[in-house]
Amino acid sequence: MRRKRTILVSAVLVLLAATSIAVSLKGCAEKTDSLETVRIGAARGALSGLVYIAEEKGFFKKHGINAVIETYEAGPMAVADLLTGAVDVATAAEFVMVRKSFDNNSLRTFAQTANTHPIELIGRKTGV
Repeated sequence: MRRKRTILVSAVLVLLAATSIAVSLKGCAEKTDSLETVRIGAARGALSGLVYIAEEKGFFKKHGINAVIETYEAGPMAVADLLTGAVDVATAAEFVMVRKSFDNNSLRTFAQTANTHPIELIGRKTGV
């Protein structure tokens, strides 16, 4: 009798766990019913690499975004179009964003990508 009860309780717990997992995974499914269009001004170069990778991997569509990517030769051009409303989001170096923010205090940075190349100088003290 006790063994049957243990099996029944275990089966119910497994069923609840499976249902919980199924419901949570359903929320991760690709959202295709109503995609919101976002125009992205991406400067050429490594700075915008993550934008192109996200597009290629389908991350935008998975999260309900129809990304329209406009490629610019440089960040200042992308930010200029951002300020005129031609794009909704732009990629640019920190200097460009800081410089443009002096003229337009509504400009905001919401993400940053860092890439460092440390340089070390090694020397030997000679006898003086």
